[in-house]
Amino acid sequence: MSMYKIGNTTYYVETIFNPQAESLDELIERLIGKDIENILRQM
Repeated sequence: MSMYKIGNTTYYVETIFNPQAESLDELIERLIGKDIENILRQM
């Protein structure tokens, strides 16, 4: 499991992915995007 701190938010990422489907950077961007969408929906 990896820990990434971006701003005041810490993301814990368990790296289970198919590198042929998407890179780790793309995976993290997608997860952050989902978190942002959820936050905006709650406002």
